[in-house]
Amino acid sequence: MDVKENIGEQNMSASTVYVGDLSPKTLESDLFRIFSTIGEVSKIRLKKRTEPLSSFAFVTFSNQEDAERAIKEYNNFRLNKKAIRVLPCIDEKSKKEEANLIVKNLPSTFTNENLFDTFSVFGSIISAKIATYADGKPKNYGFVQFDKKKSAKLAIKHCDGGKLDDKVIQVEVFDKEKRKRQEDLASKEEAVKPEPKFTNCFIKNFPEKLEKSELETILSKYGNITSLCFPFKNGTTVSKGFAFANFENHESALAAIEDLHGKQVFEPEEGPNAAKYEPFYIQKAQKKEEREEHLKKSFEQQTLEGQHIKRNLYITNIPNFIEKDDIFEIFSEFGTIISLSIGVDAINEQKKYAYVCYETSDEAFLAIEKGNEFFIDNNKLNVTYFKNKTERSKEKMMSSVSMNSTVPYIYSSPLKMSSNTSFNYDMFSNISSKENINDKLFDLVLRSANTFRHQWEQLGVNTREEFAKKITNILSKKSNEEILEMQTYSRILSEKISSSIEENKKKN
Repeated sequence: MDVKENIGEQNMSASTVYVGDLSPKTLESDLFRIFSTIGEVSKIRLKKRTEPLSSFAFVTFSNQEDAERAIKEYNNFRLNKKAIRVLPCIDEKSKKEEANLIVKNLPSTFTNENLFDTFSVFGSIISAKIATYADGKPKNYGFVQFDKKKSAKLAIKHCDGGKLDDKVIQVEVFDKEKRKRQEDLASKEEAVKPEPKFTNCFIKNFPEKLEKSELETILSKYGNITSLCFPFKNGTTVSKGFAFANFENHESALAAIEDLHGKQVFEPEEGPNAAKYEPFYIQKAQKKEEREEHLKKSFEQQTLEGQHIKRNLYITNIPNFIEKDDIFEIFSEFGTIISLSIGVDAINEQKKYAYVCYETSDEAFLAIEKGNEFFIDNNKLNVTYFKNKTERSKEKMMSSVSMNSTVPYIYSSPLKMSSNTSFNYDMFSNISSKENINDKLFDLVLRSANTFRHQWEQLGVNTREEFAKKITNILSKKSNEEILEMQTYSRILSEKISSSIEENKKKN
């Protein structure tokens, strides 16, 4: 197990930490918000990769002490539903392979934390990780990388053959080359497995008027046919459009498929109303279980392909001083932009709109999720999927028959919030004093300070601390209910901060 993937030319200093196992949804701003709570972050380098590969990053602090504290406090922290790894950046040359262990037959409930705690008694651990499947479920083995060979030997001596939750575990030095050879051999064995022989074929895409005998004549060129199922529509002699042919042997079935499948077997009809035939279809007839599995995979693939049409976004409420390059800079953080256009709102000339097309639907989804939290000069951006004329007409028709057509759909949910889903304002009874509330609020505002850096000058502040102090002083005058909402939802906090800045600007 490599401690770092593809470290490139990153300078490995003692004040830099490696952050691994990141979700593709993770942004540099997410990492900044987290690690700036430890200390001053001087640099973040994020490397995004598509799943199943994990993204990773390097975060550089202003001093070594902050880097060490980040490792201690944020290793195995959950970000975007994934437990991240925060490790020291070590020189790959100094990493001893003999200090890298593989631990087999682990309990299914074992976590990264459990693995770390179990082996940390033998020495300083650089990394401890349970191997997982693509869906995130744990495998029955993991890796422990010690900083010293001596610690690894000690762990093998005391743990190999030991029991964890009634499971006898194996602990040994991880031989990377040996494991690669085993995996390559397994892949080759899988590749050379012969395809199961079959004789029954499924057939479609032939003329409706085709006779059973005519189809049999076409197929019998490739070998003897033991049976031909040619079903008719109810009460007629018209074909249902498909058939099943069972050849005498596998070779005949293969020959028919190779020669006929995907070909124009029938002459096209003439005339304005002439039927057009799809290429002839003949393939192995699948059993019910095989068909269900194939349909499932096909549906999943079509769903993924369908998502690609959701790559186009429509962005509104853009201040008129924002240019195309500004929008590109903001939204390229979420992925690769294929095209971008910007225009002036026809109704409100003080606002602009933009169309953005991403390379993938995942990137577009992320832009909607994160972009709707973005404020520019106290203007909250509105980011949605672009809808074509047909979709807009359909929505308009649906809204015209709605009994609540005067109320936007987003505000007219048919569901009523139950009493147990509302805010529990009594939570404040557990807070000892207003001072504690303000301290927590100060911390939250401090974390958001850099988001509003372009407005510091309006407030007459130069540092995050000054910004947090001034904004907290304004927000602390709100009611307890409002403060709880701000502490619970970052979106509400951002809105309140923006309105506070605006109020302060009007006063001055």
